[in-house]
Amino acid sequence: MKKAMTTTTYQLAAIDLDDTLLGPDKQISSENRAAVQLLRNLGMRVVLASGRKHQNILQFHQQLGLRGLIVSSHGALVKDAETGTILQQQLVPANLARQVMADGLAYGLTLICYYSDGVRVSEKNVWTDLYQKRTGEAVTEDSNLVQNLHEAPQKIIWSGDPERISELHQAAKASYQEHLNIIPTDPENLDFTALEVNKAVGVAAVAQHYGVKPSEVIAFGDGNNDVPLLSWAGLGIAMSHACPSAKKSAVFVASPGNPETSFARAVAMALASS
Repeated sequence: MKKAMTTTTYQLAAIDLDDTLLGPDKQISSENRAAVQLLRNLGMRVVLASGRKHQNILQFHQQLGLRGLIVSSHGALVKDAETGTILQQQLVPANLARQVMADGLAYGLTLICYYSDGVRVSEKNVWTDLYQKRTGEAVTEDSNLVQNLHEAPQKIIWSGDPERISELHQAAKASYQEHLNIIPTDPENLDFTALEVNKAVGVAAVAQHYGVKPSEVIAFGDGNNDVPLLSWAGLGIAMSHACPSAKKSAVFVASPGNPETSFARAVAMALASS
């Protein structure tokens, strides 16, 4: 019988939420929960790194019994879940936020904006309903988002028909790629953050805080927003159903199977390789 692994060279595991740790039902399967515990039993710190808001990620952090830092809004915010201490925060400059928001409205899109105190939307409609269904996040409608801009946001989302979003991606890059990070996420969403923001930058801040080298970090993800992290980490593993860019950036891709347990298969693959 093969002896169970009791040690590993990795010290920190960075895990994406949607379609990585969470299955299609937006819950953590028993297999994935056990895989997280296995990483912890091997002495790894576990940090959740997601495009969601900090407050939204907190529920999963608590379900897993984790403590310490959370990376949210694609890396715009790195904050301690228990103390509330902010390790790092990079916001969309207010002048650029106004321009992106005004352009989104001019294109006939819906705005979903992340602020420190919650999520505001330009109107409630089918796109915000879909957003809420996916995230469980409460939103506040503000038909005067641009005029009422009261602080620099963590993230701005253009939301609308997927074909329209795909068309406008290139227009957005032409206008903003020198000033903002533009991230295609769900088919109906295009996200904007500060230029220097991505998950790799967020998790790098966590690693430095804990005295962990990049080579000692293992990362798990599936989406376009995971590409920088999968490339940066000592070992990046993409889910079996990941987008092409994530698979290309990863060292390994989890074996085919049920999307609800792809993360568990990825952990088994990671430990077998170390």
